[in-house]
Amino acid sequence: MLWNALILHLRWGGMIRERGLINCAIVGNIVTSWSWFGVNMLEIGLHSYGFTQAAFKWLIGFVVSQLFIIALGLLPRHLWVSFRDQAVAPAAVGDKGKPAPA
Repeated sequence: MLWNALILHLRWGGMIRERGLINCAIVGNIVTSWSWFGVNMLEIGLHSYGFTQAAFKWLIGFVVSQLFIIALGLLPRHLWVSFRDQAVAPAAVGDKGKPAPA
């Protein structure tokens, strides 16, 4: 819940935009997975299910996959296929959306 509140305040404060919001939400996946599964593998506490190597490997695999997705989200826009056409188009447009004089 605290992570979601942090994301909302970052967005409302203008510190992150669309891509930052998406990357923070993916970090939220990591936070949730550690709080659900990671804590239960500590072998202490009332709801501990014991440390199992198989579950730990899957948890680490999930975290690595999420970090890979975050790394893709941090790539510059000119490397994204979906933004390549948009990167070239604004250079040909003048001030108020009118084509620039030749």
